[in-house]
Amino acid sequence: MKLAWKDDHTVKKNLQAEMPHLTKAFFQAGRKAAEKKRSWKQLHKFRLAAKEFRYTLELFRPVYGKELEERLDSLRKLQRYLGEMNDCVAGVRLLKQMDGPVKAIKRLKRQRDSRLASFQRYWGKFEAEEDSWVKYLAAP
Repeated sequence: MKLAWKDDHTVKKNLQAEMPHLTKAFFQAGRKAAEKKRSWKQLHKFRLAAKEFRYTLELFRPVYGKELEERLDSLRKLQRYLGEMNDCVAGVRLLKQMDGPVKAIKRLKRQRDSRLASFQRYWGKFEAEEDSWVKYLAAP
């Protein structure tokens, strides 16, 4: 996700031009990540995209004001689901490499799958707000 920043424009004008595109790209990536046939690698890639999107928004807190905080909270929650799931995926991989106990691997896989289901449910609610996000971020 890159901003095509124009030095001869104000911060507000740049945000008005760029944030709708950035936001739509983020939601498109999320839809792909939430699909049934996706890899753990794709989910991890979206986790990193969510982090980058949040950090970008945090840079512009002074421009958007306090209303941005609620949106950042919902983004943090999304990241939490993705992070917990990624931790489980990494744990399974590590235990397999170490010939770890099968019982522990199975437990981590169940936790991973549970977190995936939680992410997908939350994503359904989060995604429903796409238009609201685009409009909000286009009008700092």
